[in-house]
Amino acid sequence: MFTNPKYQEKAQELLKILSNHPIDPKVNLMKHLEFAIQFPNLRTQVPEINQVGLIAHYYLDVVLFLASSSALAFYLLFKIFIRAKFSVRKTKTD
Repeated sequence: MFTNPKYQEKAQELLKILSNHPIDPKVNLMKHLEFAIQFPNLRTQVPEINQVGLIAHYYLDVVLFLASSSALAFYLLFKIFIRAKFSVRKTKTD
């Protein structure tokens, strides 16, 4: 991998992109840290997922809906299969 010239070219291209990036990652991190230190209780610093309840946090309403829909679909398919199987048997015996 290190001797392959294709990887060397891509690594050089990535180095060029990262070194000429318009926003320096170190400066960006420092600005975010300084902002967080200056405004520690600002609501935008806390993720919104921390503010929701248990049901919304784990998407339990969606899980319950999908589980009940799947169970209903399997039940209906099973009933259709059983009826089709018995109707075929009845026609064969007649």
